[in-house]
Amino acid sequence: MWNDGGFGGGYESMDTSGQFGGGGYMQDNQFASPTSSSQEKKRSSSKAQSVIPCTIKQLNSAIYDRANDVFKLPYTDLIQVTFVGVIRSAQESSTNIVYTVNDMTGEDIVVKKWVNENEESDEERERRSACRENTYVQVTGNLKSFQENSRSVIAFNLVPITDFNQLTHHTLEVVHAHLVLQKEPEICGNTPGVGMTPGKGGYQGGTMINTPGKMETSGFGGSALGLSGVKLQVHELISSTNSEEGMGLATIRQRLRAVPEMQIRNAIEFLSNEGHIYTTVDDEHYRSTDSG
Repeated sequence: MWNDGGFGGGYESMDTSGQFGGGGYMQDNQFASPTSSSQEKKRSSSKAQSVIPCTIKQLNSAIYDRANDVFKLPYTDLIQVTFVGVIRSAQESSTNIVYTVNDMTGEDIVVKKWVNENEESDEERERRSACRENTYVQVTGNLKSFQENSRSVIAFNLVPITDFNQLTHHTLEVVHAHLVLQKEPEICGNTPGVGMTPGKGGYQGGTMINTPGKMETSGFGGSALGLSGVKLQVHELISSTNSEEGMGLATIRQRLRAVPEMQIRNAIEFLSNEGHIYTTVDDEHYRSTDSG
């Protein structure tokens, strides 16, 4: 599943024909009208908030744009990413843990996770202790460059994998997401924004097309994140707030009065483990990972 002969780096095998050499929707349009320019700005904003599933080979192969401080593939920027792999080493200090992670598609990548033991919940502490060497994990975070020719991921979510079907699931997500990104103009035409944005659309289960004043999802049912039922309701509520503190559990329960509290808590735990939300001021306030 992970060898270069089969899946390889994902986008590379799709790009050898040169079909997407222009970078898809990234290319300039010399005849762009003011309206299309506005649409491009909306697309750029949407992509900046996107969590894109990748292989580590794709992360290591991305080209660093120093002027804009961003890593680029031929068809998209890589800012927030998610990937799976096995921890090869872990070095812990008082403020952070530095992991090296490998998914068998190429070289390792460095992952840094900041920790604050005084503010950690019991669940977070247990999850951190489970992320040991030779453990498979899912990492969600920002791809950064701090030194010349180096890159690392600053993780805001790192969880151990207990069901190895997640490895296959992630591989399919990577293939689907990068095909959508390469073919974006073909899919959405002049409609602004195809979507890999979590919360208002995403990389699981379909594509998202944003039109002014309207939101539509396509794919396999539910949201473009693959969410449905209580999980979808909770995620949409959390994504709707612009507060730095996020949305509190009490507010979510008040908005979803007909839903049992345990179902809400289970949905929150799922969304947190999948990297769609994170805690803020305490263990019962949450923000979506696509919040600006």
